Amino acid sequence: MTGPAWAWSFPVLPSADRYAARITAAQGGGLLIAHCYTRYLGDLNGGQLVARRLVRQFGPGFRALAFSRFPAIEDLAACRATYRASLDRAGEALDDAEPVIEEAAAAFELNIALSIEVAAFKSPAAA
Repeated sequence: MTGPAWAWSFPVLPSADRYAARITAAQGGGLLIAHCYTRYLGDLNGGQLVARRLVRQFGPGFRALAFSRFPAIEDLAACRATYRASLDRAGEALDDAEPVIEEAAAAFELNIALSIEVAAFKSPAAA
């Protein structure tokens, strides 16, 4: 299913609501750096490791691999390095990095909770 109707075919998990609320609360300040680091560098680094394991287990056509594919990026390593350097510069411009470090820890916890909840989710259609 594609288009606007697809969103209504999937439930929003409580952990996703908590994560979205945390990102919303971080808007307008340096705290978003933590979420950019956790989410996007996670996909560009660890997400690639997870994708390789999923390919071994389910094959290259497994639809859940879409989150780890970046067809518009020719050189993932260069992209990671540039992105990380940009985040580092943004962090260096902050007066106090401690709140961003604390937010990054919270973002990692939220990602873990979301991953656990997704892994445990049973679609009503599959029940």
